[in-house]
Amino acid sequence: HGKPLAPDPEEPVKLALTAKQLGLKHIVIISVTRHDIPDGGAGHFASTIAAIRKETPESTVEVLIPDFKGEVGPLQQVVDAAPEVINHNVETVSRLYPTVRPAAKYKQSLELLSNVSRLSPKNKIKTKSGLMLGLGEQKAEVVAVMKDLLEAGCSILTIGQYLCDRLCGCPTGYSFTTSYHRNTKADNARSDCRSRSDSLCTDEEKPVEHSETHWVISSNRR
Repeated sequence: HGKPLAPDPEEPVKLALTAKQLGLKHIVIISVTRHDIPDGGAGHFASTIAAIRKETPESTVEVLIPDFKGEVGPLQQVVDAAPEVINHNVETVSRLYPTVRPAAKYKQSLELLSNVSRLSPKNKIKTKSGLMLGLGEQKAEVVAVMKDLLEAGCSILTIGQYLCDRLCGCPTGYSFTTSYHRNTKADNARSDCRSRSDSLCTDEEKPVEHSETHWVISSNRR
């Protein structure tokens, strides 16, 4: 599709003013991956957070960031801007990375989440990640990802159903049912992974489509 344009320097203020006009209480900032610019777009994230703080200081801010190729400097820029939540999606289990995320590295994504906790003063920034189901992963692998995220200091996990479209190259392996959700929730009871989506547990085999399950991952270890 060609080389992307440079980030619009006026975009942070425009976004902040729009959020203010809409009266948003929680603002989620996402972007395309910009490995074509030196800081991977970290400075633009930071400028946008600063603009939101100025225009609507009572709002909380969440950013969904790329892996910045594993570089700590760009991540530090985002951490220094002090959003309430930094989100970086692992997307799938480690075994499926070569086919689902060939340009990314599973351990690198975990390291990014771990570095947020290390770089954040007094661990004030919450870390969040996301996982797709339906790509051929096994339930034990999903539980392993949850435990890896827990070890990385991640406190929130969203789990969504993968749905193939005409442009993707990965077929849908299965539909994420409510019984799968219930069983996975039970399997994680000993790992302190608690689900916030009990309302999904209604029809035993009803597919959960176009939705996400939100998990709070916590540890009682000292």
